[in-house]
Order: sequence, then structure tokens, then C-alpha cells
Amino acid sequence: MDFLTAFKQYMIMNRDSAIAKDPYKKCAYFMGRIRGQKTRGWVQRNYDWLDQVENDPVKLYGRSPWKILEDDFKRSFVDYAQQEKAHNDLQKLRMTGGNINKYISEFQMLGHQAHMDLDDPAALRLFARGLPQSLADSCIDLDSPESFEQWRNSTQRQHRSWLKKQALHRNYDRPVPPRPQGLPQGRWVGLWQNKGQGRAPVPRLPPCNPNAMDTSAGKATTEEQKKKF
Repeated sequence: MDFLTAFKQYMIMNRDSAIAKDPYKKCAYFMGRIRGQKTRGWVQRNYDWLDQVENDPVKLYGRSPWKILEDDFKRSFVDYAQQEKAHNDLQKLRMTGGNINKYISEFQMLGHQAHMDLDDPAALRLFARGLPQSLADSCIDLDSPESFEQWRNSTQRQHRSWLKKQALHRNYDRPVPPRPQGLPQGRWVGLWQNKGQGRAPVPRLPPCNPNAMDTSAGKATTEEQKKKF
């Protein structure tokens, strides 16, 4: 937790105190808690400013002295430190794990923290440098993006195309499973597939021979049957 956040929480917990209610006392108490050689000049400058606006409140232009002091502290310390860290993080940021949306989101967040114009050519080069080279080259060859929005849309589109190609290649490369040896052929295949499923094979009669002799007449015993045959 940074110093300013801790101080504001302390003021909230003690909001009924005279220091929390009086903006001038609050400013003086805040500056009194700041230590260090690098902050001494800033503290002295704001003590002088606080004396001036207390004697002539017109210089506040209707604003609270605490709000003015807080904004100046952020510009001088908090924002500067955050900006420098964001610049350093941007230099090291890379797209990992094939997650293009995560990379875009992190780059935008760090770019705003660094007070960077994302459409600036230096920012666009930094964005492209964090991409896999093949993806960056595809975006340039196919879309030639000139703004951050164009780069963002191009990378998402090219990455989707790459994922589709990978899925298609995997299907092509998948080997066809070999046919097990020893399986029956022809009309017995269906019976083999039903094996072990609780159904007995259906017996089949041999094919009928049209040239075979009809022997049913040999069974006639009466005169009428003999005439029939």
C-alpha cells in the first residue's frame, strides 16, 4: 500500500477529528509525515504555498487546499513512479501462451499508466515487437496497420486464422486406424459385430438353385394330389 492511500484511510477512520475536518490542518499533517532528502524541497515549497493560500484564499480558485495538494503529490511522486514502472513493464511485455487478447489488454493498461499515446509510431513498434514475429509479419503483409485499433483488429483476425489452420492440419495428420486382423469378411461381418451383445446370429438358408429338381411330387399320396402335381 502506498503512502497516500494509507494516509487517506487513516483520515477516514478519524474523520471526526479536527485535523480531518480542517483542510489546512490536514495538509500540514500530511506534509509533516513525509520524510526523506528527496522530498524535502517539495514539502518546503508546499508549506510556503499553504501559507499563501491561507492568507489569500482567492488563490485557491474555489478548490479545496487538500485536493490541490493531493493532485500535486500524485504528479510529483505517485504518477511519476507508476509511469516509470509502466514504461519498464512495456519494454518486457511479450505475448505468451498464444493468448492475444490478454496481451492486448495488458499493453493497453500499461500504455495508459505510462501516459503513452497508443497511436504513436514508437508505441506501435513496441506493440509489434511483443508479438511473435510470424504474427507481426502477417499483420504487416496482409493489413499494413497504421493505428493501435488497426493493429489490435489485425492481430486478432490473423490469430484466429492461424488457430483454424492448426486445427485443420491436425485433422489431416491424424492417422487412419488400421483394420484389426482376423475379422470375418462378407455377410458374416454383421454377425461378428453383434458378438457379445446378447443376440444370437440369425441362421440363413443356402441360396436357391433354380435348376434343382422339384421333389415335392414324390410326396403325393391321393389321386387328387397326383393330378395336381
